[in-house]
Amino acid sequence: MYEYAIGSEFVTSLLCLPLASQKMSTQGAPDWTCVLVGLSSGFVRIYTEVNTSLLTLLHHL
Repeated sequence: MYEYAIGSEFVTSLLCLPLASQKMSTQGAPDWTCVLVGLSSGFVRIYTEVNTSLLTLLHHL
């Protein structure tokens, strides 16, 4: 098992989520991808495929 940390928080889950918009750019291909990172503190961070932070949420444990 691997352990990854962001500051003093540990990464508990990762999800790579391909997204498609309403536009038809390429049939069957995602328009862009986001990465969801779950942390041990209850935070969920969402990043673009080029590491731009989109959103940070705190889920109460």
